[in-house]
Amino acid sequence: MTLSSKRVSALLFPSVITLALLAGCGGGGGSTSSVSLPPLSAPIPLIEGQQIGDNFFAAPNSNGQTVDNNACDVDHFDYHIHSHLSIFLNGRQLAIPSAIGIKNPRFETSVKYPDGFAIYGDCVYLLHTHDTSGRLHVEAPEVRTFTLGEVFRIWGKPLTRENIAGIVDGPVVIYIKDSNGLRRYDGDPAAIPLASKKEITIQIGSQIPIIPTYQWFGEPDNGVASAADAEHFKLKSSAKK
Repeated sequence: MTLSSKRVSALLFPSVITLALLAGCGGGGGSTSSVSLPPLSAPIPLIEGQQIGDNFFAAPNSNGQTVDNNACDVDHFDYHIHSHLSIFLNGRQLAIPSAIGIKNPRFETSVKYPDGFAIYGDCVYLLHTHDTSGRLHVEAPEVRTFTLGEVFRIWGKPLTRENIAGIVDGPVVIYIKDSNGLRRYDGDPAAIPLASKKEITIQIGSQIPIIPTYQWFGEPDNGVASAADAEHFKLKSSAKK
């Protein structure tokens, strides 16, 4: 477990007294189920290049072939949003791999990116990850609806109620936190649309005591490329040369 994953675990699993106090406050938001919602954690800083969760999944191996009409191409920043994915297996948070959707990624590990960051690759899909923080990147030439199922298909992993990325070990419960608050999602996980700052938590097996929520930095709600995005793109493009 990395230092960052230990820090996140401490935030997610506080003392019993703290949990009791949190439970009295409620988790906020509505639910599509009559089951009561767990409380939310204190906001966890979502920082590029810092791992959240334990290593579990093998490194992805994108071959660059078109998947669901999503081609492996150059970077696009006309429509740029991020969602977040957390997967828990019997209470253990599993790190989402870096470089999903990036062919032959080149990594940087530095003070800025202590757990590594996929700076660029031979090509990149519209949906991808750069690090093991769980942040899902949508970088597209135009605005359209993308789904969690598309991310998993680019990853090459199944996503059903019975099979989460190859894990078939227990019942699955899904929580979504967005601008409408926290709710339980009882539909098809592959159909979940991605949106700016949407936080998706997939629980496999035993119940987690609290739902992680994250502190976002510099994230626009409308997906319009910012000056920081343009500078980031310029740096990545120059690094390829």
